[in-house]
Amino acid sequence: MYVGKLTTEDLHRLVLSKIKNHRPTTKMGPGVGLDVAYLQFGDELMAVASDPITGAGINIGSLAVLIACNDISAGGGEPLAVMITMLLPPQIKEEEISGIMEQAQDMATKLNVDILGGHTEITSAVNRVVLSLTAIGRVQKPLEGIKAGDAIVMTKSLGLEGVSIIVAEKEEIRAHLSLAEIDDARKMGQQLSIAKEARIGLKYGVHFMHDITEGGLVGALTEMCYESDLGFLVDASRVPIHDVTKKVASFYDLDPYQLISSGSLLMTLSKEKVEALLKELHAQGIEASHIGEFRLDQRKILRFDEDIEVEPKAGDELYKVMG
Repeated sequence: MYVGKLTTEDLHRLVLSKIKNHRPTTKMGPGVGLDVAYLQFGDELMAVASDPITGAGINIGSLAVLIACNDISAGGGEPLAVMITMLLPPQIKEEEISGIMEQAQDMATKLNVDILGGHTEITSAVNRVVLSLTAIGRVQKPLEGIKAGDAIVMTKSLGLEGVSIIVAEKEEIRAHLSLAEIDDARKMGQQLSIAKEARIGLKYGVHFMHDITEGGLVGALTEMCYESDLGFLVDASRVPIHDVTKKVASFYDLDPYQLISSGSLLMTLSKEKVEALLKELHAQGIEASHIGEFRLDQRKILRFDEDIEVEPKAGDELYKVMG
């Protein structure tokens, strides 16, 4: 099969269609485009999310904790704790293991979450470090879900995580970038938390949120539409893409619209609330743009004055570079 996340169709056919939940405590289970599940305990609503890190080497410990906690934030919750599974190749050194955990603990401290435990194993089943995290949080109430006519607001810019990983790990691209561009890519890696904008979004009654992870903007939008049978129209001229992202994408022949973009959050809400939301995001120093809307018909991105029907690829553009 192909490398990367399953397509939405394959995920539903091979995985999700086999799951039959029955406990009354499960308030929302698995689904395409859903970052969290919800469990009800009396008056308390718990959010649970799980995420692996397979495409990064440098800073993998901190990235793993951050990305897992992002899912809780995207689900409208407050991250409280994580559990970490580490699958390590036989050639790993002791100092690398301790370094990963030091990174994870540093990020957990920054995010005010606890590490509750997990599992650590050295195995020939992997040839590089694989981390899989489960994040736990609490939620006041579940998000309502996308509605036809909802505006789509995107924070920050495309390719944040992908570009930061590629530039950090590939010397060949650094040779083609200026020192300022390398620094821009490094700063992208410091913008990967969505917690702040998610909290702001909740104040303005967002209907749904989804972070742009593997599969990029195209993958995120199609995932969001899958369960609702909605479509979308996005104006590419409104989608922020930084110059260094364009340069990296050109060098490796990547589509930035399908490049992993953790740190960017998609929010849907009533159109009349968009201006106020954008005003507060900008006041808090968060780049944000109104990029389109969800609708009942087509799924298109308007690029270069023509409608482009969206056909998401399997996996992510990052794997073209990182293997």
